[in-house]
This record gives sequence, structure tokens and C-alpha cells, in this order.
Amino acid sequence: AAALGAKHKKRVPLEEFTKNLDPIRRDYFASNSCEFTINLLAFAETQYPKILADDEISDAQRINIFEEYANGGLEILQDELRGAVDYSERILLILSSQRINQQQKEEDFDLSKFLS
Repeated sequence: AAALGAKHKKRVPLEEFTKNLDPIRRDYFASNSCEFTINLLAFAETQYPKILADDEISDAQRINIFEEYANGGLEILQDELRGAVDYSERILLILSSQRINQQQKEEDFDLSKFLS
């Protein structure tokens, strides 16, 4: 969800009631190699190398950026999946269309640079 939010540049702050819920344990992300994604999103958002520092403030900032992108990505998924009976099928269609769009962009050949 965070990667989807970042792709669409959609950061949505968490609402107050969601902050009261139990957070996902941090060691889950470390054990599943998600730490790299969290750090990458934080650096891409801020362009500030010190966001990667090993201190509580930087850690909180990285987590906040990740959570906001994840929240934005979840909103996108909610819109995309509205009315779907089979979520897995709809997600596969979304991924396939993204892949096809990417391939078309890569295959396009721009002749305008030769016309000047």
C-alpha cells in the first residue's frame, strides 16, 4: 500500500482514531526486509540524507512518511476495489494494466527528435 501511495504521490495523514490502534510491530518490517522500503520512501520524500540516521527522531519521521503513504495507498485500493466481488482478480487486473502501460511507454519511439 505504501508503494502504491508513493507511486501516485498520495500521502494521507493518519486520523486521530487510527493512532489509538495497536501499531504493527516494528520487528515485522525488519524481519521481512521492509526496512529498505521505509528508508527509500523517506529519503525520496525528503531528499535529506540525515533522515536515515539511527536516532528516535529520524526513525519516527521515516515511520510517519511510510504510514502516510500506506494510508494513501489504502485509499487508492479502496476506490479501485469498490464493487469488486473477487479482490484478487481485480488486483491482478490492476497490476496487468500497469505492466502493459509501462511496456507501451518503453516501446514508444519519438520521431520528433529527428525532425529538428
